[in-house]
Amino acid sequence: MHSTDKAGGTPAFVPLTWRELDVLQLMVEGKNNTEIADELVVEPCTVKTHVSNIHSKLGVNNRVKAVRFAMEQHLLQD
Repeated sequence: MHSTDKAGGTPAFVPLTWRELDVLQLMVEGKNNTEIADELVVEPCTVKTHVSNIHSKLGVNNRVKAVRFAMEQHLLQD
């Protein structure tokens, strides 16, 4: 779902929801879906949906690329 911004042709992405950012932060910490679900008190299938949405919005196809993108683009608070 990448688009190109009008200014310089750099990729733009659809903003993540606050919950997707929570999930992404836990992914950066190396947690798996079950651990994320336990921490956020949701079902693992809900986490799987969030992870899928994150991948789609960031234009990546796996967790490693999502984490790398998040770190390179400073999407998360330090």
